[in-house]
Amino acid sequence: MLPKEHGAYGQLLFPLVTAIAMGTVTPAAIALVITALAVFLVHEPAAVLLGARGPRARRESGRRAWQWLSLFTAVALTGGLAVLWTLAATARWTLAVPAAAAGLALSWSLRGQERTTGGEVAAGVALSAAAFPVAVAAGVPLPAAAACVVAFASGTVAATLSVRALMGRARRMPSTPPRWLAASTCVMVLIISGGLAMGGAIHSAGFWGALPMTAAAFGVALAAPPPQLLRRVGWTFIAATAVGAAVLVLVS
Repeated sequence: MLPKEHGAYGQLLFPLVTAIAMGTVTPAAIALVITALAVFLVHEPAAVLLGARGPRARRESGRRAWQWLSLFTAVALTGGLAVLWTLAATARWTLAVPAAAAGLALSWSLRGQERTTGGEVAAGVALSAAAFPVAVAAGVPLPAAAACVVAFASGTVAATLSVRALMGRARRMPSTPPRWLAASTCVMVLIISGGLAMGGAIHSAGFWGALPMTAAAFGVALAAPPPQLLRRVGWTFIAATAVGAAVLVLVS
């Protein structure tokens, strides 16, 4: 019942850990992390029960899916109550950011387009957005908290398009983005993060944190390594994300 998309774990955990590392550990931040993880773990059993994993999975794993769904829904609700209890009233509006992003990702999933390029981008951005209220709850100033989300969301978008372009080229899939679009997107998201930083909307760490991730994605889009090296590409993205996270913590 664990999510099969292994990259999603990093897309959620890296931003959450970074958000706390940028500030201090507080009860509200911990409650938010627990809630985010529980909501994340609700997804797979819900997908099984809704038939998104096929009728066989629903028939054979339906009972276990109900157990997992009940357990993690209870954890999510308990965590949510703890968040409302511990999070300052003036910071509760930050919950709207991941909620809106999650709603967008859910709309793709309900249309059966969860594994399309747009669906994966929406899911990745939603996972990154979970760090915003966590950072604020950890005492991080708003511009730096926004920088954390922008950096990871930029890296997620760039990496998703690069990998999709790589796989589409290898498998001759016409619905995937071309390499030039993936490379252009890497440059575009970096320009956007830089513009937001220059305009004062986010801390400059948002640009510098996004740089390692988008640079790695840009390199993959240009080099187009063979599918046999996909595992190495994945480790490259993990390393770049770790460097970006370190930059966010140090620069902010």
